[in-house]
Amino acid sequence: MAITFTNKFKLIMDTIKEILTDETNLPVYTDPDFKTRATQFFNLTPITSNSLNRYNIGENREYAIEIRYYLKKGAYEKHRVLDYTMAMGERIIRLFNNTKNSTYTALSSVGFDDGLIETVDYQPDRTPEEDDEELNIVEFTFVGRVTESY
Repeated sequence: MAITFTNKFKLIMDTIKEILTDETNLPVYTDPDFKTRATQFFNLTPITSNSLNRYNIGENREYAIEIRYYLKKGAYEKHRVLDYTMAMGERIIRLFNNTKNSTYTALSSVGFDDGLIETVDYQPDRTPEEDDEELNIVEFTFVGRVTESY
């Protein structure tokens, strides 16, 4: 007998992609390795799915997704790069952590009990493909907790 299931990770990533696209009008990709796509874009990577609590009829799971914002700008200047990346960082934190906006409603429709940006790193580790002095990266860690029924 085949089991039936909902691919929650895909649903969560699709919802995050939609939220980011709607808010920023920037493209969102899910490339496993860095690829230059545009002067500004996001890339989503699934990180972990952990069981927090198990019950007879389901469990609480925690999903973590890495969101990377890429900005390619030449000639570093504080007002063109640092101010801009920090503003984007704060904008994304507010977007996901404000429970009174439509983002929370969109996340709730996926079944989230809680979903937010837990960390922001303005100097994340880079892969060899990302080693470009004109490339600026902001890395967000999104964590969502979901109650799933069996």
